[in-house]
Amino acid sequence: MKLFNRRKKPTAYLLDAGASGAAPDAPHATVLGGRAKATAAARRRIGMCAVCISVAFVALGGRVAYVSLDERATFAGGRGTGRIAAESRPEIWDRNGRLLAVNLPMTALEIEGDDVWDAEETASRLAKVLPSVNAAALAEKLAAGRYVSVVDDLTPRQQKRVFALGLGGVHFRSMTKRFYPQGALAAHLIGHTAPGEGGVMGLEYVVDQTRPKAALQTTIDIRAQQIVEDALADAVNRYEAAAGWARVIDVETGDILALANEPDFDPNAPGLAS
Repeated sequence: MKLFNRRKKPTAYLLDAGASGAAPDAPHATVLGGRAKATAAARRRIGMCAVCISVAFVALGGRVAYVSLDERATFAGGRGTGRIAAESRPEIWDRNGRLLAVNLPMTALEIEGDDVWDAEETASRLAKVLPSVNAAALAEKLAAGRYVSVVDDLTPRQQKRVFALGLGGVHFRSMTKRFYPQGALAAHLIGHTAPGEGGVMGLEYVVDQTRPKAALQTTIDIRAQQIVEDALADAVNRYEAAAGWARVIDVETGDILALANEPDFDPNAPGLAS
Protein backbone atom coordinates (compact mmCIF):
# COMPACT_ATOMS: atom_id res chain seq x y z
CA MET A 1 0.00 0.00 0.00
CA LYS A 2 1.45 3.37 -1.00
CA LEU A 3 1.37 5.97 1.76
CA PHE A 4 2.46 8.81 -0.47
CA ASN A 5 1.96 9.51 -4.12
CA ARG A 6 5.29 11.03 -5.13
CA ARG A 7 5.26 13.11 -8.24
CA LYS A 8 8.24 13.16 -10.54
CA LYS A 9 10.16 16.39 -10.46
CA PRO A 10 9.95 18.23 -13.75
CA THR A 11 13.21 18.64 -15.61
CA ALA A 12 12.38 22.23 -16.59
CA TYR A 13 9.65 24.81 -16.84
CA LEU A 14 9.69 27.64 -19.33
CA LEU A 15 7.66 30.77 -18.77
CA ASP A 16 7.79 33.01 -21.81
CA ALA A 17 5.61 36.11 -21.78
CA GLY A 18 5.89 36.39 -25.57
CA ALA A 19 4.16 33.02 -26.07
CA SER A 20 1.00 34.21 -24.27
CA GLY A 21 0.50 37.19 -26.50
CA ALA A 22 2.23 39.77 -24.30
CA ALA A 23 4.33 42.59 -25.67
CA PRO A 24 7.69 41.56 -27.17
CA ASP A 25 9.58 43.65 -24.62
CA ALA A 26 7.85 42.09 -21.65
CA PRO A 27 10.17 40.33 -19.14
CA HIS A 28 10.41 36.58 -19.24
CA ALA A 29 12.04 33.94 -16.98
CA THR A 30 13.18 30.37 -17.19
CA VAL A 31 12.71 28.05 -14.21
CA LEU A 32 15.10 25.08 -14.12
CA GLY A 33 14.43 21.69 -12.65
CA GLY A 34 16.70 19.63 -10.32
CA ARG A 35 18.99 18.11 -12.96
CA ALA A 36 19.54 21.38 -14.76
CA LYS A 37 20.27 23.13 -11.44
CA ALA A 38 22.87 20.50 -10.54
CA THR A 39 24.49 20.90 -13.95
CA ALA A 40 24.66 24.68 -13.57
CA ALA A 41 26.15 24.37 -10.06
CA ALA A 42 28.78 21.91 -11.31
CA ARG A 43 29.74 24.30 -14.10
CA ARG A 44 30.14 27.12 -11.58
CA ARG A 45 32.38 24.95 -9.37
CA ILE A 46 34.52 23.90 -12.34
CA GLY A 47 34.86 27.52 -13.37
CA MET A 48 35.96 28.53 -9.86
CA CYS A 49 38.51 25.69 -9.76
CA ALA A 50 39.87 26.74 -13.16
CA VAL A 51 40.26 30.32 -11.91
CA CYS A 52 42.07 29.18 -8.74
CA ILE A 53 44.43 26.91 -10.71
CA SER A 54 45.16 29.71 -13.18
CA VAL A 55 45.99 32.11 -10.33
CA ALA A 56 48.28 29.50 -8.73
CA PHE A 57 50.15 28.92 -12.00
CA VAL A 58 50.54 32.67 -12.55
CA ALA A 59 51.93 33.08 -9.00
CA LEU A 60 54.30 30.13 -9.50
CA GLY A 61 55.47 31.52 -12.83
CA GLY A 62 56.12 34.90 -11.24
CA ARG A 63 58.16 33.30 -8.47
CA VAL A 64 60.24 31.31 -10.96
CA ALA A 65 60.92 34.47 -12.96
CA TYR A 66 61.91 36.33 -9.78
CA VAL A 67 64.33 33.60 -8.72
CA SER A 68 65.80 33.38 -12.22
CA LEU A 69 66.37 37.09 -12.65
CA ASP A 70 67.22 38.24 -9.14
CA GLU A 71 70.97 38.16 -8.55
CA ARG A 72 70.32 36.96 -5.04
CA ALA A 73 69.15 33.65 -6.49
CA THR A 74 72.79 32.56 -6.74
CA PHE A 75 72.99 32.65 -2.96
CA ALA A 76 71.42 30.13 -0.62
CA GLY A 77 70.08 30.93 2.81
CA GLY A 78 72.57 31.16 5.64
CA ARG A 79 74.12 33.60 8.04
CA GLY A 80 74.14 37.28 7.22
CA THR A 81 73.38 37.99 3.57
CA GLY A 82 73.54 34.31 2.55
CA ARG A 83 76.20 31.90 1.33
CA ILE A 84 77.43 31.68 -2.23
CA ALA A 85 76.89 28.51 -4.22
CA ALA A 86 80.08 26.43 -4.34
CA GLU A 87 80.54 26.76 -8.11
CA SER A 88 80.12 30.56 -7.91
CA ARG A 89 82.69 31.33 -5.23
CA PRO A 90 85.35 33.72 -6.56
CA GLU A 91 89.07 33.00 -6.38
CA ILE A 92 91.19 34.57 -3.63
CA TRP A 93 94.65 35.91 -4.53
CA ASP A 94 97.57 37.44 -2.70
CA ARG A 95 98.83 40.91 -3.69
CA ASN A 96 100.96 39.45 -6.48
CA GLY A 97 98.20 37.36 -8.04
CA ARG A 98 99.17 34.01 -6.50
CA LEU A 99 96.22 31.76 -5.79
CA LEU A 100 95.10 31.29 -2.20
CA ALA A 101 91.70 29.68 -2.90
CA VAL A 102 90.18 28.31 -6.11
CA ASN A 103 87.31 26.08 -7.31
CA LEU A 104 88.15 22.71 -8.82
CA PRO A 105 85.69 20.62 -10.86
CA MET A 106 85.52 17.14 -9.36
CA THR A 107 83.70 13.86 -9.96
CA ALA A 108 82.12 12.03 -7.05
CA LEU A 109 81.37 8.30 -6.89
CA GLU A 110 78.05 7.41 -5.28
CA ILE A 111 76.19 4.10 -5.01
CA GLU A 112 72.48 3.44 -4.59
CA GLY A 113 72.32 0.44 -2.26
CA ASP A 114 68.89 -0.71 -3.44
CA ASP A 115 70.19 -1.07 -7.02
CA VAL A 116 73.27 -3.14 -6.11
CA TRP A 117 73.21 -6.76 -7.26
CA ASP A 118 75.75 -8.12 -4.78
CA ALA A 119 76.95 -5.87 -1.94
CA GLU A 120 80.10 -7.82 -1.10
CA GLU A 121 81.18 -8.25 -4.70
CA THR A 122 80.58 -4.56 -5.46
CA ALA A 123 82.57 -3.43 -2.41
CA SER A 124 85.39 -5.88 -3.12
CA ARG A 125 85.79 -4.88 -6.76
CA LEU A 126 85.69 -1.17 -5.95
CA ALA A 127 88.33 -1.59 -3.23
CA LYS A 128 90.72 -3.04 -5.83
CA VAL A 129 90.35 0.10 -7.96
CA LEU A 130 90.17 2.58 -5.06
CA PRO A 131 92.60 1.65 -2.26
CA SER A 132 91.03 4.18 0.11
CA VAL A 133 87.73 2.24 0.15
CA ASN A 134 87.04 0.04 3.18
CA ALA A 135 85.43 -2.98 1.52
CA ALA A 136 83.84 -4.42 4.69
CA ALA A 137 82.27 -1.12 5.79
CA LEU A 138 81.03 -0.36 2.28
CA ALA A 139 79.52 -3.83 1.87
CA GLU A 140 77.64 -3.42 5.16
CA LYS A 141 76.13 -0.11 4.07
CA LEU A 142 75.17 -1.40 0.64
CA ALA A 143 73.60 -4.54 2.09
CA ALA A 144 71.37 -2.27 4.19
CA GLY A 145 70.20 -0.51 1.03
CA ARG A 146 71.80 2.81 1.92
CA TYR A 147 72.85 5.52 -0.54
CA VAL A 148 76.61 5.81 -0.09
CA SER A 149 78.96 8.60 -1.16
CA VAL A 150 82.18 6.64 -1.70
CA VAL A 151 84.68 9.31 -2.81
CA ASP A 152 84.29 12.88 -4.01
CA ASP A 153 87.56 13.36 -5.88
CA LEU A 154 87.80 10.66 -8.55
CA THR A 155 90.56 11.13 -11.09
CA PRO A 156 89.63 10.62 -14.77
CA ARG A 157 91.61 7.38 -14.78
CA GLN A 158 89.80 6.07 -11.69
CA GLN A 159 86.43 7.03 -13.14
CA LYS A 160 87.23 5.11 -16.32
CA ARG A 161 88.26 2.01 -14.37
CA VAL A 162 85.15 2.10 -12.15
CA PHE A 163 82.92 2.54 -15.19
CA ALA A 164 84.56 -0.49 -16.84
CA LEU A 165 83.51 -2.66 -13.87
CA GLY A 166 79.86 -2.40 -14.97
CA LEU A 167 78.50 -2.46 -11.43
CA GLY A 168 74.83 -1.82 -10.73
CA GLY A 169 73.79 1.22 -8.68
CA VAL A 170 77.01 3.14 -9.37
CA HIS A 171 76.61 6.83 -10.21
CA PHE A 172 79.07 9.60 -11.06
CA ARG A 173 78.19 13.14 -10.00
CA SER A 174 79.91 16.34 -11.10
CA MET A 175 80.68 18.69 -8.23
CA THR A 176 82.85 21.66 -7.27
CA LYS A 177 85.46 21.45 -4.55
CA ARG A 178 87.12 24.41 -2.87
CA PHE A 179 90.89 23.97 -2.94
CA TYR A 180 93.63 25.89 -1.13
CA PRO A 181 96.88 25.47 -3.09
CA GLN A 182 99.04 27.06 -0.36
CA GLY A 183 97.94 24.50 2.23
CA ALA A 184 98.23 25.76 5.80
CA LEU A 185 99.86 29.02 4.72
CA ALA A 186 97.70 31.95 5.95
CA ALA A 187 94.97 29.47 6.88
CA HIS A 188 93.48 31.61 9.67
CA LEU A 189 93.31 34.57 7.33
CA ILE A 190 91.82 32.71 4.34
CA GLY A 191 89.50 30.52 6.39
CA HIS A 192 87.65 27.62 4.80
CA THR A 193 84.23 26.44 3.67
CA ALA A 194 82.02 23.66 4.98
CA PRO A 195 79.41 21.64 3.04
CA GLY A 196 76.02 23.28 3.32
CA GLU A 197 77.39 26.23 5.31
CA GLY A 198 79.55 28.22 2.90
CA GLY A 199 82.44 30.21 4.34
CA VAL A 200 82.72 29.58 8.07
CA MET A 201 85.67 31.86 8.93
CA GLY A 202 88.29 34.23 7.54
CA LEU A 203 88.07 35.66 4.04
CA GLU A 204 85.77 32.84 2.96
CA TYR A 205 83.21 34.15 5.43
CA VAL A 206 83.78 37.70 4.11
CA VAL A 207 83.13 36.45 0.56
CA ASP A 208 79.67 35.30 1.63
CA GLN A 209 78.93 38.66 3.24
CA THR A 210 80.24 40.96 0.49
CA ARG A 211 79.57 38.74 -2.57
CA PRO A 212 82.30 40.18 -4.82
CA LYS A 213 81.71 40.04 -8.56
CA ALA A 214 85.34 39.19 -9.35
CA ALA A 215 88.34 37.55 -7.70
CA LEU A 216 89.17 38.83 -4.22
CA GLN A 217 92.72 40.21 -4.11
CA THR A 218 94.26 40.64 -0.68
CA THR A 219 97.21 42.71 0.51
CA ILE A 220 98.96 39.57 1.76
CA ASP A 221 102.34 38.66 0.25
CA ILE A 222 102.74 34.91 0.60
CA ARG A 223 106.54 35.27 0.63
CA ALA A 224 106.37 37.48 3.72
CA GLN A 225 103.62 35.26 5.12
CA GLN A 226 105.85 32.17 4.91
CA ILE A 227 108.74 33.94 6.67
CA VAL A 228 106.49 35.22 9.47
CA GLU A 229 104.85 31.83 10.02
CA ASP A 230 108.22 30.06 10.21
CA ALA A 231 109.51 32.62 12.71
CA LEU A 232 106.34 32.43 14.79
CA ALA A 233 106.36 28.62 14.93
CA ASP A 234 110.02 28.67 16.01
CA ALA A 235 109.25 31.18 18.78
CA VAL A 236 106.26 29.21 20.07
CA ASN A 237 108.32 26.02 20.21
CA ARG A 238 111.33 27.73 21.80
CA TYR A 239 109.34 29.35 24.60
CA GLU A 240 106.85 26.48 24.89
CA ALA A 241 103.94 28.84 24.41
CA ALA A 242 100.38 27.60 24.00
CA ALA A 243 99.76 29.86 21.02
CA GLY A 244 101.05 32.96 19.28
CA TRP A 245 100.26 35.46 16.55
CA ALA A 246 102.17 37.96 14.46
CA ARG A 247 101.56 40.45 11.69
CA VAL A 248 103.56 42.60 9.30
CA ILE A 249 102.18 45.99 8.21
CA ASP A 250 103.39 48.37 5.53
CA VAL A 251 103.83 51.55 7.59
CA GLU A 252 103.38 53.79 4.56
CA THR A 253 100.11 52.34 3.23
CA GLY A 254 98.74 50.42 6.21
CA ASP A 255 98.50 47.26 4.11
CA ILE A 256 98.76 44.00 6.06
CA LEU A 257 101.51 42.00 4.35
CA ALA A 258 101.38 38.97 6.67
CA LEU A 259 99.10 37.75 9.44
CA ALA A 260 100.02 34.51 11.19
CA ASN A 261 98.60 32.37 13.99
CA GLU A 262 100.09 29.36 15.74
CA PRO A 263 98.93 26.61 15.92
CA ASP A 264 97.52 26.59 12.40
CA PHE A 265 95.60 24.11 10.23
CA ASP A 266 95.21 23.00 6.64
CA PRO A 267 91.97 24.44 5.16
CA ASN A 268 91.85 21.47 2.79
CA ALA A 269 91.31 19.33 5.91
CA PRO A 270 90.15 21.81 8.54
CA GLY A 271 89.39 19.16 11.14
CA LEU A 272 93.08 18.30 11.47
CA ALA A 273 95.17 20.92 13.29
CA SER A 274 98.87 20.95 12.41
